[in-house]
Amino acid sequence: GFTVSATGTGLTYQWKKDGIDLADGGNISGSTTNSLNITGVLAGDNGVYTCEVTGSCNVVNSDPANLTLNINTLITTHPTNQTVCSNANAIFNVATNGTSLTYQWQKDGVNIAGETNSGLLLNNVVAGDAGVYRCIVTGACGSSTSNGALLTVNQDVVITVQPVDDEICENEATGFIVTAIGTGLTYQWKHNGVDLADGGSISGSTTSNLNIDPAITADAGNYTCLVTGTCGIVTSTTAALIVDEEIVISVHPQNKTACPNDNVLFNVTVSGTNITYQWQKDGVDLVGETNSFLSLNNVLAA
Repeated sequence: GFTVSATGTGLTYQWKKDGIDLADGGNISGSTTNSLNITGVLAGDNGVYTCEVTGSCNVVNSDPANLTLNINTLITTHPTNQTVCSNANAIFNVATNGTSLTYQWQKDGVNIAGETNSGLLLNNVVAGDAGVYRCIVTGACGSSTSNGALLTVNQDVVITVQPVDDEICENEATGFIVTAIGTGLTYQWKHNGVDLADGGSISGSTTSNLNIDPAITADAGNYTCLVTGTCGIVTSTTAALIVDEEIVISVHPQNKTACPNDNVLFNVTVSGTNITYQWQKDGVDLVGETNSFLSLNNVLAA
């Protein structure tokens, strides 16, 4: 409320707000006394108050007095949880009502130096920025703390161990392994650029560990793994698989009968990988006879 002191004869009082006479009622009392009371001040009570003092000899108006109502500090919109990838930006905001507001953002309950606005911008976040963020808002009529908002920083996809080349024999077991880090990882192995699926000799086609058991010649080729995560897709380097064929003799040498000084020819027909030959007589290697055929010229009796 407001009070005015005056001297004179036969004094009466009339309080005014913004130049308009006040009357008792509601939260106003004492409007025609030297002491004006306003209980439960509301926003509508803001204004300029004066008192007109009338006496037997004259009328005098008091100096004006301003009534300013400060608003209670209130957070109307709280920050919300954020999930971002490494090196992305994260933004938290509060919306508020109040008078003479100041702001202080915190991470995990500790003040963040210099972050004194209603918005908090985090640039190029890293794993260490993950945590709970909140804002303490202080005003002329109290302080209020926002709800905590969780920042989750998902890892980028990075392959740390690449698959390596392998060479095996037909019907042996083999496989490839890739090691990756990141958030929400899935895997897809490819053979010569085509997605693999489990079945037959293939297992683990959508895991970090591809198994081929047993391998056949058709499994030879180039293998890669497509690693997909919440924050990116990365393809491994290429690993080559060489599958050597088993040696199979499809045509064996045939018995021969010859006369002295005749020429005799033996042949074998063979399939396989990296084949070498060594002819023998009675279980003993024949020196220099390392072709798929053996030619004996001018044969003699043993």
